[in-house]
Amino acid sequence: IVQALAEPASPASGSGPTASPQSMRFSLVGSTVPPLYYAAVVWSVLSMDTSWMVRWAVGVVAVCFTIAYLLALSHRLFATSGEEAVESEAIKADDQSPSASRKKAPVELEAEAPVSGNRPVEEEAAARALYTRMQAKDPAEFQRRRLVALAAMALPPLVAALRAAPLSPGARRVAAVAVAAFYALPALFCSAIAWLSERIWFRPAPPEDPKRSARRLQSYQFAYPNGWYRLLNSDELAPGQVKHVMALGREFAVFRTACREKRAAVLDAHCPHLGANLAVGGKVVGDCIECPFHHWAFAGDGKCVHIPYIDKSATIPSTATTGRPWHVCEYYGQVLVWYHSKAMAPTYYPPEQPELSQGQFVYSGTFSTAVNMHIQEFSENACDFQHFDPLHGAMHIPFTPYTVPGLRINHRPGWESGKQQENSHMSWFYDGADLQFCGVDLPRTAASATISFVGPGGLVFFKFETEIGNIIMFQCHTPTAPLRQEVQFRWFADRSMPELLVFYVVGQWISQWRNDLDVWENKLFARKPILVKGDGPMQLQRRWFKQFYDDSSEQVQGSADNLKW
Repeated sequence: IVQALAEPASPASGSGPTASPQSMRFSLVGSTVPPLYYAAVVWSVLSMDTSWMVRWAVGVVAVCFTIAYLLALSHRLFATSGEEAVESEAIKADDQSPSASRKKAPVELEAEAPVSGNRPVEEEAAARALYTRMQAKDPAEFQRRRLVALAAMALPPLVAALRAAPLSPGARRVAAVAVAAFYALPALFCSAIAWLSERIWFRPAPPEDPKRSARRLQSYQFAYPNGWYRLLNSDELAPGQVKHVMALGREFAVFRTACREKRAAVLDAHCPHLGANLAVGGKVVGDCIECPFHHWAFAGDGKCVHIPYIDKSATIPSTATTGRPWHVCEYYGQVLVWYHSKAMAPTYYPPEQPELSQGQFVYSGTFSTAVNMHIQEFSENACDFQHFDPLHGAMHIPFTPYTVPGLRINHRPGWESGKQQENSHMSWFYDGADLQFCGVDLPRTAASATISFVGPGGLVFFKFETEIGNIIMFQCHTPTAPLRQEVQFRWFADRSMPELLVFYVVGQWISQWRNDLDVWENKLFARKPILVKGDGPMQLQRRWFKQFYDDSSEQVQGSADNLKW
């Protein structure tokens, strides 16, 4: 029951593209604690021939895990009650609105708790109400959590049965290892692989030597295409908090207002007064950010709204602004900013994902790294059909650079761009794939992926479709310099999809993506490539990509177009 209730809530449940989702964590790592606890208990009980010091040490570890997990559970329950209070206030406001009569009344999911003054009775009623609400809201998820709870409750009888069985010490030890492996090893394996991939195999590349990158820079004309870019995750920005972010060749002060809306805002980081950095020492007051130097206050649009030491009758100069207003969108746990070289308003917004908004998919994990490449390369790579077999033909162990001998992937790629005005900023890459082992096609291994480019590549979302379930993954590229990209993968999976399968599919993609990095980080941009039949629609893709540049786009420093001989 503890495992079922403490599981993080779905961040996308009931939230649209502009909602601020709840805090999230890597579920593979979060689910490691209970199996470790179970393994410690089983080993301490069954390994009776170990020394008393070992048994006491394992027992202390198990108790520490129990206390830590109960504390996490209490925090989760308190957070849930606060979220429900906010939700109830929003429902009341909606009921009083003129449009409320046109809405269908929601199904009553929770019985009213009796007001008896008896705290244990009230707590029991609240627990029953939570149980009823979980069952009615999502029966499939409720059944899955029940299975997890039953697996936890099945452990003590299993331990008792093994203790009562006439087994030798060696057989008892084997049984202990088997039970511990059943509960602990899958989560531990996934967590270990993810940890190794972030710190050893796929760690961020160090910044490129400027002297080495000079020739590469000359081959690109523009630095940053117009579009939406991720600055940070929503759960990294608490209400009243300000963060310093460097992206798109600029420094930003990103803060979340402390008022009721708790919306995210983005400003140029430096105060127009005397140049102080608002994100370093500045604080959020209401819906404004206050400069740490002289306490000038700036609203979310960058305009100064308060100077503490001027007369009340004095007028704040109209030039007292941090710069252009930055348009912000919160999109399924990510704070996105709109960049345009002419400071124009957004010409498009990221599309809604119904599976996430309706809570059909749950958050499953995040992987972050950094690479030395231009953002245009990733979009163009989708049209290069002939590189799939040399670089992506081998099957990998998920999240690792190691291939599986004899196992090959057959790719069937395709690409198209939006033809209508409302989707002209979109392009799609399609890939159908199946497996071969030693040249023999394997049955029931077919899978497909649809990769949607929302603009130039700052936001890309994937939909992996398998016979067991589907996965949606966001891949965000944030340029911190023309040849430097911060990359984050963030994925959500069908509730019915096994976690190990999600780990395998996503890990396989990240391993395949890693195969391109050595090329991307060392190549020049061929402005006039020599193409032959079968190369793919690369010229069509380049014509489509030109819409994200204009005559005001920032040119790359050192570009061949800027050289003066």
